[in-house]
Order: sequence, then structure tokens, then C-alpha cells
Amino acid sequence: MSYARQEGVDPLLVAAVTRVESKFYPGARSDQGARGLMQLMPDTARLAAGHLGLPYDPEKLFNPEYNLRLGTWYLAALLREFHDLAPALAAYNGGRGNVHNWLERGVWDGSSRNLRQIPFPETRAFVRQVLQNYRIYRFLYPGAGEQVFGSGSRII
Repeated sequence: MSYARQEGVDPLLVAAVTRVESKFYPGARSDQGARGLMQLMPDTARLAAGHLGLPYDPEKLFNPEYNLRLGTWYLAALLREFHDLAPALAAYNGGRGNVHNWLERGVWDGSSRNLRQIPFPETRAFVRQVLQNYRIYRFLYPGAGEQVFGSGSRII
């Protein structure tokens, strides 16, 4: 919660991403090389650590505090970059460049209403699952977080 608040991100959103990415298992590792609670790729973690002025250590990505610190910063950076929740989540999973490409080419309008337009099935499923978990957490813990999404991704 402290890192989420520090970055201006709803802690319930961080919890929803973490739930979908690793089911809260700090030792999670994907076939693609993502690591830890928020399933950070080493290059993404290196970028986040640099922006935060932290030393980068790929083995520390399995440390919950380190992983959550870097992952929360990255999620906040994507929310600032895309100005809306659905595209930020799609970028978290499918890559910033891909999402910019889809939006610029009109492949996807960036809304949560049209997730079926997302070309990558894994990314489409990821965004749906995070939005669903986020909605559930906001129902279960009213007032615990803040809305950080634009009108195009209003989920409640």
C-alpha cells in the first residue's frame, strides 16, 4: 500500500495486477523470464530501478518488497503514459510499443468495452482478469483505494 500511495496508484489495482500475474507467489517465474509477484521482465526491472535510484539485481526480483516497489513504479509510469487504465494494463502485459501501435493504427480504440480488439489473446485475457479482480477488490474493500482510470475504462 505504501508504494502504491507513493506512486499515486490505487493499491487495489496493484493487488489485482499481482493476483493475475503471480497469484501472490513471490517465487513465480514465467517461461518468458518474468519474475516475482508482479512478473517483471529483467529489462523492465532495470529501467524501473534506474528511475528509482535503486541498485538493480535480477535475483532480488523474487524479494516481494523489491518487486512490488519496481512493479508499482512501472504500473504508475504506464498509467501516466497512456492516461487510461485499459491501455496501461495492456502495455504492462503486451508491451508499450505494441499498444501504441494498436492505438495509432486503430486496431484497438483503447477502451475496456472493446477488449476483443486487442490482437494478443494473452494480453486480452490479462486485461479482462485484472479489471475483474480490481472490480472485486473495490467491492470488498470500499474506500481502500482511489479511482485512477479515465472514463473510457470505467469498470464500476
